[in-house]
Amino acid sequence: MEYWLTNQKVIKECAANILTLEPSEDKPILVTLKELNQTRSVRQNALLFGVVYDQYSKHSGYTIKEIHKRYKRQFAVPIFVRDDKGYADMYLAVKALNDNHTKSVLSKEIVRLTSTTKFNTKQMSEFIDSVVKDLANNGFNVILTSDELGLFNA
Repeated sequence: MEYWLTNQKVIKECAANILTLEPSEDKPILVTLKELNQTRSVRQNALLFGVVYDQYSKHSGYTIKEIHKRYKRQFAVPIFVRDDKGYADMYLAVKALNDNHTKSVLSKEIVRLTSTTKFNTKQMSEFIDSVVKDLANNGFNVILTSDELGLFNA
């Protein structure tokens, strides 16, 4: 049996009740409490690719693939370096290389293999927000409907 609890009061009550359980000698139980870390939503992905990148692509002439590659390098890589120790170790090892050709090849490969599909919803919201702000700072304002604004944290 698995339950997803979102209300903090209910979570605290359930945790307190678990502590009062008397284990059965014939049927032990396993209780695991962990924070739910949902991967980015389909709606967030649709906002990024179908709205933000699409509008900028039509304005700039860059393909959506070119735009995404740029922003993966600019914003996704730093988010993963901050939040994923294994990714950070790999990134820092490549950055420390003395051979510039090898460093360049491996850096491009890191960006190519970096994927927003690994983001949780919070990271994806941060990523989309960074892209929209960067576009605005460079003179392009993404037009979002009120429904689309709600997708940032969806």
